[in-house]
Amino acid sequence: MPSLLQLPVSWLGAGVYQSLNIPAQIWVRLTGVTGNQIIPPVLNPFLT
Repeated sequence: MPSLLQLPVSWLGAGVYQSLNIPAQIWVRLTGVTGNQIIPPVLNPFLT
C-alpha cells in the first residue's frame, strides 16, 4: 500500500473496529462480565 494511503486506511479500519468493539463491550458489561474497558486505551490498534 502506498505510504500516502496507509494512515487514512489505518484510521478507517480503526473506526470500523471501534464501531463494532464499543457495542460489544457494552453487551458484555450488561451480561455481567467485569474488568472490560468500553473505550480501549489505544484508539487505533493498527498503528502499534
